Amino acid sequence: MKSSDTSIILAFLLGCILLPGTGCSTQSRASSTTKNNVTASAKTNSSNASVKSKAPEAKNKVTKVIFVGQKDCCDCTKARIKSTWGALQAALAGTKGVEVERFDVDVDEARADKLDKLGRIMVIPGMYLLDSNGKLVKFFQGEVTVDQISKAL
Repeated sequence: MKSSDTSIILAFLLGCILLPGTGCSTQSRASSTTKNNVTASAKTNSSNASVKSKAPEAKNKVTKVIFVGQKDCCDCTKARIKSTWGALQAALAGTKGVEVERFDVDVDEARADKLDKLGRIMVIPGMYLLDSNGKLVKFFQGEVTVDQISKAL
């Protein structure tokens, strides 16, 4: 075997080892759907109040959040899902009118496949923020903070 062949094989094996860490692929059959009547409150600071007082912002108002987790996964992915779910709950606290749905990609793959046209999840969790017409306002994947979610709402 040539040295270049060995390098290619090692690179392939390394890829096989590292890529599964971005999300487990174990299958399971249990999902959860959560509905939460929460709405994003308009956040404007006084320096931008005159600039942001126009109507187009209302057109992009988030009315639905779809949170995509994974049931069977490694501990680091579970921690990322838990952290991001907590950030979403904190960002929505005290707001009204935003519907929240949650399901697991390894439980309902067909549902996840339908959402791929809005944004393909490469790192779990995925979060789709939609307006009242079902159009994508913002797409997140991986670990997301309260500030990032609040700004998108």
